[in-house]
This record gives sequence, C-alpha cells and structure tokens, in this order.
Amino acid sequence: MGFKLASFGTEMTDETLARARTLNDEWDRRRKAAGNTHERPNSLEGANIYVVGFGPYIKIGYSTDLRRRIEDLECRLPEPLVIHATFPGSRKIEAALHGKYDGLRLRGEWFRNEGPLAAWVNEGCPFNGKSWSKIIREA
Repeated sequence: MGFKLASFGTEMTDETLARARTLNDEWDRRRKAAGNTHERPNSLEGANIYVVGFGPYIKIGYSTDLRRRIEDLECRLPEPLVIHATFPGSRKIEAALHGKYDGLRLRGEWFRNEGPLAAWVNEGCPFNGKSWSKIIREA
C-alpha cells in the first residue's frame, strides 16, 4: 500500500523517494496505531502544499490530509500522478503560487506544464533561497 510514484521518463531523485517513504511510513504508523487498516488519519503532521501532475498537466493544491488527497485525485484521473513536491504551507502560499502561474491556468488548480511552471517543476520546485513572505509579495 502507499503512494504510487510514476516518473514518465523523469528520474526520481533519492530525495523524492525518501520523502515518499517517509510519508508512507507515517501513514502506516498512524493507521496501525488506530487499530483499523481502513481508517485514515486526519493529517500527516499539518498542512501541506503539493505539486502533482500527469501528462501535460500540473496541479498546485493545499491539503491537511495529503495522503487522502493524493489517493482521491488518483482515482479520478486517467493516469497515475507524479508527486513533484510537497512542503509545509498555507492557503495563502497556495494562492500565491496560483497567482504566480495564473497565465498557465486551465481550470481551478490545474495548470499547463509549460514555460516558467515547467522549469520550476523540472528543477524540483525550489524557491532559490527566497522566504515564503517574498514569494507571496511577488505573486
């Protein structure tokens, strides 16, 4: 059980795989602690921003239950999701990222994986040493 990682020709880094293992291990620990393998925990240590995608599409979202959100998305999509990045964040940060890539927005939180968004995703979604407050101001 756990996240499905698909690369679609993109090499998964050791860091990405380690992050997925950490999320899976925490999920399994909480599930076992609840005594019910079908019960989902409410969260994986707080709120997260996630950057996922498939084919030419990228979704930037926010969730307090990242594992459940990824599972919900995957069951509605025609292809497995690639988890490009997850990091602690808030709805304000999510909105700032949406604003930054608004010109590539398709619908809701879905964007075309092109131009500056594709470059950011291909680099592993770094923030080049910028603080979150600076990213929010730039959006």
